[in-house]
Amino acid sequence: MKELLLKAFKNHAEGEIRKHVANIEVFLNHPVGVAEHPDTIETIGKEMEALADWNDKLEMANKYF
Repeated sequence: MKELLLKAFKNHAEGEIRKHVANIEVFLNHPVGVAEHPDTIETIGKEMEALADWNDKLEMANKYF
């Protein structure tokens, strides 16, 4: 059961990481296509924070479990 839960958590974290990387790529490569976000730098910063958070969680899971 422990291994199943850890694998599920790690898969979830990896998915969240990919999601935030994709969002940042969209903002960097197509900023005019994201009209509902007038402050692109702030929006990218929020995505970076979320990316760092999930990356840290995944690193801790790998390190300690």
